[in-house]
Amino acid sequence: MKDRRQTSAPVTTAATDYQKTIRVSATPDALFDALTSVSGISAWWAPATGSGEVDGDLKFLMNFPEPMLIHVDQATRPKSVQWTVTECPFPGFSDWVGTRPTFTITSVDGDVSELHFRHHGLTSELDCIDICTTSWNSYMASLRDYVEGGQGAPLGSSADQARRVRDGDDQLLEGS
Repeated sequence: MKDRRQTSAPVTTAATDYQKTIRVSATPDALFDALTSVSGISAWWAPATGSGEVDGDLKFLMNFPEPMLIHVDQATRPKSVQWTVTECPFPGFSDWVGTRPTFTITSVDGDVSELHFRHHGLTSELDCIDICTTSWNSYMASLRDYVEGGQGAPLGSSADQARRVRDGDDQLLEGS
């Protein structure tokens, strides 16, 4: 006779991706433009070149000789943008390759929108989680500032440098 008792498998919990939701006094289209235009991305995150359109590739120069490359998987106006990091040669950030930053935009009321950002694959299991969490929190605030007031705090700006010194996460500035 077969033993019908079930043994329970060990309980495992999946690592949680970095996520942040912000409310912005701007239309979904304004947020979408800030996430898909090279000038917009450069104004809130980091100097970028390339194309933010579907199947485009973005290059980010972050004080190292080689750029980080991101492929634009999805850009559905005005609701969502999804990227995949394809190359990340920065010391301590090679774990970013294959991760997927995703932006979901929802209209809340009139000219108020909510942005849900999830960096799929950026989890506590990665060595860079502390600096990445601090930096993404700052860049989400920079995105809000840029969309609401026209001035963000992208990588290398005086506001970004002051924050990095204050927070002790100046790793990306060391290669300059």
